[in-house]
Amino acid sequence: MRWHVERTDGGPGRPGAHSSKQFRHGPKLFIRTLDAPWLRTDRPYANAFVSGSKIATVAKHTAVRSRTFPARRHAGPGHTKSPIAFSPDNRKREVIMRISFVIAGAMSIVASLLAASAQADDGAKADAKKTTSATYVMTGLHCPACTQVVERSLSAAPGIKSIKVDWNTKNAKVEFDESKVPAQKVSELIAATSHMMGSSMHYGSWLALKAPDLKDEATGKKAKEVLGKVAGVTAAQAFPAQHIIEVQFASEGKTTTGDLIDALSGAGIKAETY
Repeated sequence: MRWHVERTDGGPGRPGAHSSKQFRHGPKLFIRTLDAPWLRTDRPYANAFVSGSKIATVAKHTAVRSRTFPARRHAGPGHTKSPIAFSPDNRKREVIMRISFVIAGAMSIVASLLAASAQADDGAKADAKKTTSATYVMTGLHCPACTQVVERSLSAAPGIKSIKVDWNTKNAKVEFDESKVPAQKVSELIAATSHMMGSSMHYGSWLALKAPDLKDEATGKKAKEVLGKVAGVTAAQAFPAQHIIEVQFASEGKTTTGDLIDALSGAGIKAETY
């Protein structure tokens, strides 16, 4: 951008003189732009804010040699920035810089969200590994309201993530963390739930295992014998037609579904919870 510096010696009628009283005493320098009329300024150099810009003086009557003005700081309310600070090139650089900051901030936010999502996924996978989903065949259910009594009782227990008791099938679908509450403990919690019909009735349960290899009575008998030797198991029933094995636990113990499945696997019977 080109700048015009005009010198006045302050006397009326002299070349370069201004009629304003403000400029009648002493020589003054005025800076004007030649390329951008909207940035024009008639402010004296003494009050201007110029950043080390080399300005070529082109006065009509008075020629002042080219010089580099020293950088000056904003000295107070009466001092404002020179139009040089608002040149199109500087404004363009400022806009580009702000856009860069916005883009960098957006990328940082996206990276943080992706990292948080990855951590959440890892946490969900870890929780899924710890969670056991099993079916307990309920006994002692008197009416549909009993299902809600059992659900409320077990939902408040540590380690139980969810429970849903179906009145029609008499099955309770339970999700729990076996590192905190083993399968045998879940059965204990069901038995410890106060019956809504009074102390003369009790809730009970059998843990159901799915065994695709259970196809005949001989395999069923073998499965019952194997499970009967597992600590904490008081009884076992086999249903070859449904490929189901049901296990009843003792009142106290820490037997897990893994203990039962491992015992059956050692006897050549594949089993799993469902």
